[in-house]
Amino acid sequence: MSNSLVKQEYTLEQLEHIQRFRELIMDFEEKLLNLPGSYGDPEKPGQDEIANTVNPLKHTFADGLYIREIFMPKGQIISTGIHKKNILILY
Repeated sequence: MSNSLVKQEYTLEQLEHIQRFRELIMDFEEKLLNLPGSYGDPEKPGQDEIANTVNPLKHTFADGLYIREIFMPKGQIISTGIHKKNILILY
């Protein structure tokens, strides 16, 4: 694994596509939060008592890696933060 940073270059069209996708995700999250039984506050991530109880997080650090595990019960729809860097997601 390399520790060097790589600057990514985007065209204006790619940046517009990224921005539109971000807007759609934020709109979807707002709709989720307005559903009955929804919980969490995107303005205060990690601070919602219900979310921390129902969907506990486990943070692990090892050999330059950061691993975040979230417990998600069957039947839930969950929205987490938009990542600014590439991430690995395991199901």
